[in-house]
Amino acid sequence: MTRRTLAAAAAATLAAAAAAVLSPAGAQPTEPSTLTWKTMPTTGTLPPRQETTFARCGAGKFCLVGGRAPTPVGVLDIKTKAWVAGAKPPMPLHHFQATTGPDGCLWAAGAFTGPYPTETAVPSIYIYCAETDKWTEGPTIPRARGGGGAAWAGGKLYLASGNVGGHAEKSKVVPWVDSYDPVTKKWAELADIPNPRDHFGVGVVLGKLVAAGGRDSGAPYPLFLNLTVKQVDVLDLKTMKWLPAAEHKMPDLPTPRAASATAIVGTALVLAGGEGHGKAFATTELLNVATGRWVTYPDLAEARHGVGAASCGGAVYVTAGSGQIGAGKPRDSTEVLSLGPGIPAGCAAATGPGGGSVVPANSTVPVASPMPPAVSPAAPTPTATPTPAVTVTPAPAVSGTPAPTPVASPTPVAVASETPVASDEPACFPASASVLTPSGLVPLATLSAGDDVTVVFPGGATATATVTGWSHRSAGGVHPFVGVYHSGAGSPLLLSAGHLVRVGAEGRLVPARSLVAGDRLTGASAGSPVTTVTVTRVTPGMPGVGLYHPHVSAGELVVGGVAVTEWTDALPLPLARAAVAAARAAATLGVRADLLGGAATAARGVSRATAWATSSSRSAALGWGGLAAADGVSL
Repeated sequence: MTRRTLAAAAAATLAAAAAAVLSPAGAQPTEPSTLTWKTMPTTGTLPPRQETTFARCGAGKFCLVGGRAPTPVGVLDIKTKAWVAGAKPPMPLHHFQATTGPDGCLWAAGAFTGPYPTETAVPSIYIYCAETDKWTEGPTIPRARGGGGAAWAGGKLYLASGNVGGHAEKSKVVPWVDSYDPVTKKWAELADIPNPRDHFGVGVVLGKLVAAGGRDSGAPYPLFLNLTVKQVDVLDLKTMKWLPAAEHKMPDLPTPRAASATAIVGTALVLAGGEGHGKAFATTELLNVATGRWVTYPDLAEARHGVGAASCGGAVYVTAGSGQIGAGKPRDSTEVLSLGPGIPAGCAAATGPGGGSVVPANSTVPVASPMPPAVSPAAPTPTATPTPAVTVTPAPAVSGTPAPTPVASPTPVAVASETPVASDEPACFPASASVLTPSGLVPLATLSAGDDVTVVFPGGATATATVTGWSHRSAGGVHPFVGVYHSGAGSPLLLSAGHLVRVGAEGRLVPARSLVAGDRLTGASAGSPVTTVTVTRVTPGMPGVGLYHPHVSAGELVVGGVAVTEWTDALPLPLARAAVAAARAAATLGVRADLLGGAATAARGVSRATAWATSSSRSAALGWGGLAAADGVSL
């Protein structure tokens, strides 16, 4: 086979692979039949409780809060898998969806207190910080209710629907939706939810607040147990309008039920367990908001309801709850559904606001968001002419200089109400982002396919690679980015909220939205060795012009003084790695792919990555088994 034929075949293969991996039709969750809920072995005492909630509440900690008695908080250390008792809440708190606030603490908003059936709405938000083991009373809720959904987005807390009056016959479900800005300390009343409900949860995905499940508890017992809500409601956080069903195109919940555990993983809204229609459920269903498709996953090991869920590292954790409809059979086990092998590691370092799951290296995130259009079939390509091997500059290992201890700021960064949610954007940089090249720093927008850039490999070596193509190259529009200020530069690195960056000596993959002050990143600058830079401040919602995402033949691009990956937390890492590996393999044969959807064009010369990958002495010297292994691609 001639090189021209081989290159054309590779391009066609790349196009087919990209179409399967990157198109919405191919971006489906991990095959459910390969997964299972596992009971997590834990130590310590977990008092059984019902009508609870579960959320991240600090670095490597999940907090179980709630119950009809003022039961102490259950704090689960993910690294040691040990439960310890925390402080009791100031009053019994139950029937609410806990959230992780910008301060890293657990926020209890929209809770009930008191006995069945005359529960009363708690008039304030209560905040629990695991690091200090203290409860504090937060802001008053103007339209207090219980049993609603709560989530953070764009620096604001959203409280959706709920119930006034508890389970009494004169209680009523309310359509109210409110947002709270902790910077201005003001509440805003938003448009009513189309399908009011209680006993449900919400999640923020792709710039949308999504509500699924729940019921109307305003009817007499036991009728209300069957008044479940099957419709999905979607609030567009850019326009602050509830989208009609014909526009959001989210199908009804396949198994209508209330009091399910609700969590977000990737672009999926996960519902596990629940009650209604005569039983407690073990059912698990995922709504892929990117594709508008429900997928049924394996059942919980134990049916349960009145429970919350926490997500981290591509896994969902559920604990406690009731094993029979209404009340009774309290559960004391903790279950985890992991979309990688076994219980994922890496969550022990999870910090930052809720809603952005921290992705440990080599873990799996289950559901993909829409990606750029697939590569078009390639045109016939001319014979490639070899080019010089990649030039490698040895560099010392990343410095182990101790970084300052992270300090969580109690005051969130202000975000204007009209600022779009950063997570709604693809993994990109603005046009003005500075990129390190052998000749110095250049604006990202000035790069073209075939240009030389400086890249970094794990371990601290730098190299010269080439730009092989773009998944986004748009000069127009103002878009929101996360601003990452660090010790290596005076101006911030601007990148999309879900863009993955390596943190610490172990190279833990963390989305930009979850970076915190004190995180240590790999930095590089012209004429200097690779070093460690320390994050000093993270500001969401910073505006930037254009959306640019280049792809390179090897290593990791240096943008804004920091080495960054080509991956986003919305796409499963195995799929992202496969796409990058396919593109780089095609580049080694002289095919430079245009991921914007245009025809793949021939590139004169064998990619420098070929010489790099086949240089066993260089790979061995750096401790790698070749280019793909060096880039973290599974071989």
